[in-house]
Amino acid sequence: MNVLIVDDEPQARERLSRMVSELEGYSVLEPSACSGDEALALIESLKPDVVLLDIAMPGLDGLQVAARLSERESPPALVLCASEEEFPSQALEASGVSFLVKPVAADAVLKALKKAERPNRAQLGALTQPAAQSGNGPRSHISARTRKGIELIPVDEVIY
Repeated sequence: MNVLIVDDEPQARERLSRMVSELEGYSVLEPSACSGDEALALIESLKPDVVLLDIAMPGLDGLQVAARLSERESPPALVLCASEEEFPSQALEASGVSFLVKPVAADAVLKALKKAERPNRAQLGALTQPAAQSGNGPRSHISARTRKGIELIPVDEVIY
């Protein structure tokens, strides 16, 4: 999975980059972003699977970036990064979002990335192909974008 790191602190970006690079199956996209506006531009051009997004940044903050991304048809998965003072971990835990509390521990990075995983663009493309094109016969599931991300819904459970 391709990961974009967004943080206004250079040392935090370097540390996260090092931790993610050491994980099997994850690669850090370069360049990283140091502002919300830069993040939106890089997300558009690099198409990351996951974004490690600092909440507190000058200008467009992480929550504003997340709100703009939620309006997109196929947004990347997000892992919010915040200090305990900015957002108590209990509040983030209750929200169900994937998050990291600064200072970030190495084992927490893998846990947060796993929680944020979702079907990649190729898998979503295969799910949205008409059954005749895919050659697999009638569909058993459909994909739906919800507040949790992309979910597979059994066709038998669809009411309308």
